[in-house]
Amino acid sequence: MTAEEARERRSDVFASFDANDDGYLDAEEYVFFDEARANDQKNHEGGKGQGHGKGKRNPANGMKLEVNVTDKDGKVSQDEFLDNAASWIEMIDRDGDGVVTTADFGRGKK
Repeated sequence: MTAEEARERRSDVFASFDANDDGYLDAEEYVFFDEARANDQKNHEGGKGQGHGKGKRNPANGMKLEVNVTDKDGKVSQDEFLDNAASWIEMIDRDGDGVVTTADFGRGKK
């Protein structure tokens, strides 16, 4: 996945969780977003609830409210959420080629 592809997917995700269509994910909407992500992780990991990585490179970290609320107003605008796609890809792109693939995950990757 490239940063451009991530931005497109994040746009769809944002629209899905912006329940009141005000262009922001507020704290209440983020609760539902976090729950959905946690459930998705459990389903992908056989119910174990483990992520695709640990520490700062865990892709789930790039979706957290505190990471995406760049202006610190307590809610995430659509622009903030989409603009963070590139830094999110950079965070999990272990080999630095600008594209996240399965090769960027697993033990021993730096």
